Amino acid sequence: MLDFYIITDCTERGLYRKAKLAKRISQKYPEARVVRFQSPEDIPAAQAFCNESGIGVTAHEWEELQTAGRLRLFAEKGVLPPPSETGSRETQQKITEKKVSLPLDAAAVIYTDGSYIEYEREKKKRIKNAFGGWAAVIVLREFSDARITLSGYRKCRFKDHDSYFMELVAVAKALKRLTKYAVNGKTILYTDCQRLVNEYNTKLAGWEECGWRTPDGERIKCWKLWRKIQRRSREFDLQVHWVKGHAKNILNNQCHYSAQAEVMMRKNHRKQEGDSHE
Repeated sequence: MLDFYIITDCTERGLYRKAKLAKRISQKYPEARVVRFQSPEDIPAAQAFCNESGIGVTAHEWEELQTAGRLRLFAEKGVLPPPSETGSRETQQKITEKKVSLPLDAAAVIYTDGSYIEYEREKKKRIKNAFGGWAAVIVLREFSDARITLSGYRKCRFKDHDSYFMELVAVAKALKRLTKYAVNGKTILYTDCQRLVNEYNTKLAGWEECGWRTPDGERIKCWKLWRKIQRRSREFDLQVHWVKGHAKNILNNQCHYSAQAEVMMRKNHRKQEGDSHE
């Protein structure tokens, strides 16, 4: 089930994914109209309703909603529905993936992505309960573009565990696996996390010289992961580049969906365990 809400007839009208927020707005504005939708098949009807009501929802938001619906079905049934069964034909044409052109001078190409969902936080404590998922695709150009797909998850319980942390986990895991292969030559890593790209290219060398501390003496965020990445990247001529996320790049999308599926599967499993104990 995929619940989302369209709110009209108030100043805070729009598309909402959380029931608590929709309820809060309806209580704040008694005149507000709240329409609930419950499945990916309801998305075309919701789009038509928004057009009739003059509510602006971007194509990216609809695409994210479709992805969430597909992952929900994957978590519940273990099988993703065919793309033709989700969304309108026009929307599917927009998100059709294109073949990726790999750099000719690279011995290996890596795509990575991370995902993160927090399901509850203990009050007045630093510890939180969340799941993080990571995924990577390694393309070995020297071996007829053979692809190695990696994915996994971990519990995220501390303050510095977030989506940025999971992005770094994906990179560290991919480089660890790549060390097992006899790769000679340049390795290019693509990620849709601009912060990761900027920090690798401009700050990493300085962090290492300063003992992984800021000028104020504080530890760099996720410094242990950055140290692993720095050490493992020395074995390759590693270059890190940014790639636009959710932009018809089949390898980036594969990492994105795999990382989210890892999170959704674990979250759904935990919910089922909780229900069985009640």
